[in-house]
Amino acid sequence: NCEMHLVGGIARLQTELDKGNLFWPVHPRLTIRLDDQFELAALKIPANCQLVSPIELKRRYTEGLTSSDKTIRGWGAAFLAKLNPYDYDSLNTISGLLDDQDDWVALNAIVTIGRLGHQAQNFLPRLETIASSELKNNSQAAQKAIDLIKAAGGEEQMQKDNQQKVNFQARLNVINDFFDSRDGLNSR
Repeated sequence: NCEMHLVGGIARLQTELDKGNLFWPVHPRLTIRLDDQFELAALKIPANCQLVSPIELKRRYTEGLTSSDKTIRGWGAAFLAKLNPYDYDSLNTISGLLDDQDDWVALNAIVTIGRLGHQAQNFLPRLETIASSELKNNSQAAQKAIDLIKAAGGEEQMQKDNQQKVNFQARLNVINDFFDSRDGLNSR
């Protein structure tokens, strides 16, 4: 249910790149994932801990995708998608990287979009254009993304995905209510 993230070694250099600290935490980060059994109200938060809401993380990650550094933009697409894989605004933001001037950044966006299943169907025409391009790595990745999106489009899978989306959104609402009840922490 939780993950402690301590950035060090080579990865620590990412924090020093333009907007890299928006993705890679300079200080240790504990991420808590909620399931139906987790009692958020019972959570004891030490006084010296800074809480960061999903809303704030989305803001940071979205800003981070405008970094002048290609590695930050490229890796950042997956960060934003992982935060809320059902957020269509985030998917639109990630799709903007398909036109990035750096082919590697666009490749990361292609792979990320492909992992988002049937909700990425609106991007099939754009992916098909990339699949027919001369950029070998990107065209192959776009074809794989197209295949993944189409495979996720069956009625049974779509119903399952929609239920997962409803469950995810319900947990996200609980988290946002928690932050809102803590004197505006959601704005941090």
